[in-house]
Amino acid sequence: MGCATYGIRPEHITIDTNGTWQGTIRHVERLGADTILHLEVANLGPLLVRTQGDIAYRVGDTVFATPQSDKEHRFDV
Repeated sequence: MGCATYGIRPEHITIDTNGTWQGTIRHVERLGADTILHLEVANLGPLLVRTQGDIAYRVGDTVFATPQSDKEHRFDV
């Protein structure tokens, strides 16, 4: 990622069948209008993704997450 610290908001990450980070769903929070996915991503660690609607993902599913490039935050500490 080319930085000491990287940040991205959960709503600025998209889930698809192909993407930047491959992760395993560890927990799903269905909140009605939104669904929060708790992912475990190799070499990155835990990652939260907020999607719109009630998405049919389940714990244990493998998904791909891609950050919106104009919403990424990089910090050099």
